[in-house]
Amino acid sequence: MSKSEESVYIAFGEECINNAVSIYKSRKNEDSIIENHIMENIIKMLRGPLGLKYSCPAQSTWSLCHSTFLNVVEEGVSTACEHGSKFDGMWTELGKCLEEFLFGDHRPPVN
Repeated sequence: MSKSEESVYIAFGEECINNAVSIYKSRKNEDSIIENHIMENIIKMLRGPLGLKYSCPAQSTWSLCHSTFLNVVEEGVSTACEHGSKFDGMWTELGKCLEEFLFGDHRPPVN
C-alpha cells in the first residue's frame, strides 16, 4: 500500500470514529443504543489503538482515540449507572481498555 493510500484509509477511519461518537452522544439514552451495547462496542473498538500507544501507526489516530475514549466515558457513565445490568459487559471492557492503556507493553521510543 502506498503512503497516499494509507493516508486515505487513516483519514477515513478517523472520520468514522468521529461520526460514530457523534451519533452515540446524541442518542445514548435510546433503548436501541442501550440494548445493542453501543458504548461497550465503542470502548472495545478504541482498545486496540489505545493499547498501542507509541506503536500506533498514526499518532493522529491514537490521539483521536484517546479523546474519544474520554468523551464516551464521560457521556455514557451516567446512562450506564441508570441501567445497571444492561451495562455489565461495558464495565468489563472499560477495565480491559484501561489495563491495556496503562500497563501495555508499548514504551516510548528511545531518543
